[in-house]
Amino acid sequence: MRDQDPLRYADTIKEHIERQTGDLNQYHHRLRRLYEHSDPPYDELHEMFVRLPVRGIVTTNYDPALEAALVNVTPGYVGDNFFVVGERYTIPVSEFLMAMTRVESFPRRIAHLHGRYEPVDSIVLSAKDYEKVYDVPTTRRAASGRGTVPSWSLHRKLLWTILATRPVIFVGFSMNDPYLNALLKAVSSDLWRWDEPVHYAVMDVDRENADLRHEQAKVFRREHAVEVIFYENLDGRYEGLRRMIEECIQQPTSRPHKFSMEVRDTTERQPGGIPIGREHITQPSGAEEGTGQSTWLEEQSSKTERGIDLHED
Repeated sequence: MRDQDPLRYADTIKEHIERQTGDLNQYHHRLRRLYEHSDPPYDELHEMFVRLPVRGIVTTNYDPALEAALVNVTPGYVGDNFFVVGERYTIPVSEFLMAMTRVESFPRRIAHLHGRYEPVDSIVLSAKDYEKVYDVPTTRRAASGRGTVPSWSLHRKLLWTILATRPVIFVGFSMNDPYLNALLKAVSSDLWRWDEPVHYAVMDVDRENADLRHEQAKVFRREHAVEVIFYENLDGRYEGLRRMIEECIQQPTSRPHKFSMEVRDTTERQPGGIPIGREHITQPSGAEEGTGQSTWLEEQSSKTERGIDLHED
């Protein structure tokens, strides 16, 4: 079960602990110890992430590394720079969305989509946890002019809003999350966006996973409107990702880019088959030699602004 259905496997662990102890205190205690502050709380890559010229950062990680890095790169600012997405935290969600068009009015925050080590009961880890935050209970309904209609959870509303209105860059994400994939598919279906580069996923490619990554890239574009951008990771040190982020940071710009970004652990590995070749490395259209993805990001941002800013007022 651990290999075939890890979300259900996590449920069996929770259920076992609750049966043996009468509550989930030990389960929550262990999760808190796993994801609380490390020493140091962040590394150079986290600091580079928060320096990217994006409008918002959403993470599915439970640790505080990104907000710790954000404090370090924002001199004099040690205020509230993160929030946990949930029904108890609706105002931060609203401000997070509004900040994408009114960056001067709200502080920059890291959105923890699936919880954080504190409050530890916010962590979304097992299948039932996912069902709770993404599937609406039958008793929750919203009034309409002709009766009632099912009401989405706050998680679904937030993700749908971002995916429907902003190009999103997924970093360190395997795209194997069944709930995220279902939502990507729903948004594509609602808006008739298939087989085109609406969103982007930055993925590593090496000699072992090249064949699998190539097939994944075709599916992501066809089914979810996600264009995959590969970087070589032949030694497992993710230097290609580091260089790509550096180029984006160094790109001069007169305004923040209108991207949201999903950040996950960048150590995921997948099995593969054929030797790596240049045909597996995707360079986004519009990139120039020596600037790489930075020129491409600038062009995509301009396109987005022309399509969205007309209606912002």
